[in-house]
Amino acid sequence: MSFNHISAQFFAWASVPHSDLIAGFFCGAFQAVIRDDMPAAHQVSLISEGIIPGIGGVVDYHSQIAMLFGFLADSWRISGYMSRVVS
Repeated sequence: MSFNHISAQFFAWASVPHSDLIAGFFCGAFQAVIRDDMPAAHQVSLISEGIIPGIGGVVDYHSQIAMLFGFLADSWRISGYMSRVVS
């Protein structure tokens, strides 16, 4: 197995529950609260169907990139790559 295959399997496994939690909050509960508690207007539609899911996508993307960075940094540290780069 190659490193690419192992890292792809890791992120396929790790991102699903994490993405579901973020999407469930931003596109589920939080969106429903805004839509139900505010009076009907175009601004409510813009906020609940545009801005909130957009922020959820950004948060989801950044969290996956942070996991990728942590995985790669730890892999490089364990393999000794970073000590060779520095010296």
